[in-house]
Amino acid sequence: MGEKMSEKLGVMVVVFTILVVLAMEAHHVECTVYTPMDPCKPLRCFTLCFQVMAQNYNGFCCNENATICICK
Repeated sequence: MGEKMSEKLGVMVVVFTILVVLAMEAHHVECTVYTPMDPCKPLRCFTLCFQVMAQNYNGFCCNENATICICK
């Protein structure tokens, strides 16, 4: 039972890592930057940036400088 759980976890980690890399690529290529009022929340920003890539609509994602990108 424990082995199957760790296998599932391993697969999830790999998938998550791939999604992070893809979202970062989309973010660097297609975002314009402006400074938000609220501080960045990286997980929320990642999720929105991934949604932009997957579903092709406007959203927000954070960059390293704690500014927010508008993804087109």
